[in-house]
Amino acid sequence: MKMIKRIKIGIVIITLFSFIFSASYLAFANELHTISMDIYGCTSKKYYRKLSSYIVDSDMVAFQKALITGIAAGICTMFKKGEKVYIVDSAYFSGMAKVRRPGKTIEYWTLFAAVK
Repeated sequence: MKMIKRIKIGIVIITLFSFIFSASYLAFANELHTISMDIYGCTSKKYYRKLSSYIVDSDMVAFQKALITGIAAGICTMFKKGEKVYIVDSAYFSGMAKVRRPGKTIEYWTLFAAVK
């Protein structure tokens, strides 16, 4: 009996957290937001993290090479300060937001703190 009760409580907690995070995500979904600084974005979360790791390592040569390669391959872009975007997804715990430009369908991962 105790095990079943614990499972039910666990399901309720998971459901509540899911609702809270989806509700906060939906609050952003239909609003235009402003990019607050010149920042890069990548279609691949993995590639975005790779670029970020070069910055953390203070290896700006590797960062610049990887960013140029990503832009040339069409998987990265540069956002300009003041540019308008929609938030389409977020990874709160890793500080990332997935955004898209108005009228466009390509979505990019970028720094959540750079989206206001």
